[in-house]
Amino acid sequence: MNFHFCRKGSFLLLNIFFFVSTEAQQGLPIISKNYFRDPLSVPIQLSANFGELRPNHFHMGFDIRTQSRENLPVFAAAEGYISRVKVEKYGFGNAIYITHPNGFTTLYAHLNSFSKPLQEYVLQKQYEQQTWAIDLEIPSGIFPVQKGEFIAHSGNTGASAGPHLHFEIRNTATGKNYNPGLFGFEIPDTKKPVINALYLYDRRLSTYFQKATAIPITGENGNYFAKEKWIKVHSPLISFAINATDKNNNSPFNHGIYAAEISMDGNRIFGFQLDSISYDETRYVNACIDYSVYERQKKYIQYLFSLPGNDLKIFMPSATQGLVILSDTNMHNIQIKVNDLEGNTSILSFKIQLTSIDNNFTYPADAIPFMPGQENNVQGNSFEAHFSSKAFYESFPFSFKEIANKTPNNASEIVSLGDETIPVHDAYDMRIRTTLSPNDPLKKSTVMQLAVGNKKDYQKGIWSGDWMQGSFRSLGKISLIIDTIPPEIFITGWKNGQTFSANSKLSFRATDKGSAIESFVGKLDGDWILFSNRNGLYTYNFDSHCTVGKHILNITVRDIAGNETIKEYTFSKQ
Repeated sequence: MNFHFCRKGSFLLLNIFFFVSTEAQQGLPIISKNYFRDPLSVPIQLSANFGELRPNHFHMGFDIRTQSRENLPVFAAAEGYISRVKVEKYGFGNAIYITHPNGFTTLYAHLNSFSKPLQEYVLQKQYEQQTWAIDLEIPSGIFPVQKGEFIAHSGNTGASAGPHLHFEIRNTATGKNYNPGLFGFEIPDTKKPVINALYLYDRRLSTYFQKATAIPITGENGNYFAKEKWIKVHSPLISFAINATDKNNNSPFNHGIYAAEISMDGNRIFGFQLDSISYDETRYVNACIDYSVYERQKKYIQYLFSLPGNDLKIFMPSATQGLVILSDTNMHNIQIKVNDLEGNTSILSFKIQLTSIDNNFTYPADAIPFMPGQENNVQGNSFEAHFSSKAFYESFPFSFKEIANKTPNNASEIVSLGDETIPVHDAYDMRIRTTLSPNDPLKKSTVMQLAVGNKKDYQKGIWSGDWMQGSFRSLGKISLIIDTIPPEIFITGWKNGQTFSANSKLSFRATDKGSAIESFVGKLDGDWILFSNRNGLYTYNFDSHCTVGKHILNITVRDIAGNETIKEYTFSKQ
């Protein structure tokens, strides 16, 4: 039987012929399995492993449980020197980097506090630079450490959902992260990965513009099968995806899978293995999953194929990068193998057969063909957008709408740019024409707003005549809004005029109804003091800058539109 491809619109098959050859991952450097010690004094229990799927990134190390407690001692995993310290609101929170003589650097994150000498050093630099959030590169001779030396207390700072220690191992020269599981840490694991679900995609179409076909499966303990005797296929070009998880013996948490491969009739057509990933590559996670399903359902479907714009270097050599080409109506055997670092393996087996071809599909008539690997530009009456050659992972039909803005604080039309469930890899440039007159004083209070579902992101764009320019990394509804509402400041846990004992603190919350908080500055008797920021709670812990006696505290909060609120408070310290 001969099959003929039906081409309805200019998008069909574009994804197939844009495959970029990817090199197999280069061999890892020699790794000693007894060089690093456990960074805690409790047995390792993981709440997350290396390579787990996360929003916009792979998980880049181990999350080690701290028995639901904070302030456990953290120790240097090997000799070396503290080469970097970060303090930030989100991300790692408080973090230490140790550079080791074997060519690796270890990272310890979400810490509550550092060892006393390091804490004093960081505090000094924060006051010198008048900033709480800080990223310090530290010369090699200042803080040498020995293997097992105390360096910090564990915590729950930064983007952390509960007490734990985030631990990474990086190549010092390249910055590439390695799977800590390769280094011989004692984590008992005799459990096989679990394959929860199987999906099929018609690769004649963009994966963004189709609903994956769920194929019912059954099985347990490493042996899985399709419930149907064979899978009837209606496209000559298909690919598969799975939902799969892994566990080890001493943790109740489901983890990400380490490796998977798929073969047809005994020949491998795709595979990956998560030994190392760089932070430059980590956003490619959005090319490894059904992004639209995650955005809508918070569920991960993991591709067993590589999209043409996916430059991640984790894939095994294969001729078609996961594309199954069916040129006949014979029965074909498909086998999917999933394994962990300890070699525990699960296999899903089934048969497929091309029985007919369904050509009943179309793309929107007014859509613009966007391609991976090339720059894409789009413009309307009120906007211009420029996407780099790395912005998208596959070809798809791009659409936009310009909508009249009826909100009272509007300064432009609303541009509905593409589909917010389509991932964008790097930032794109966006220009919007304002509806304000050229000399309108409200232009200085105008900001750009990106709405993605219920989430809103703001930035102070750059004016060029009647146009404001900014950059974003998500599609959605973009507009210019006027923000003349100053931020609000609220005392938390104390009262104005209060008298404090020696060991105490001052806390505030700051909110902004018009856009977002840009800065929070506290001055004690005219001098800058250190306020930390944890989940929007700004706190000054009394230090040597707060002496005995009566004090005047000035708080200045500014939003990104430039609106400012200044309040004065008094208190006394005994």
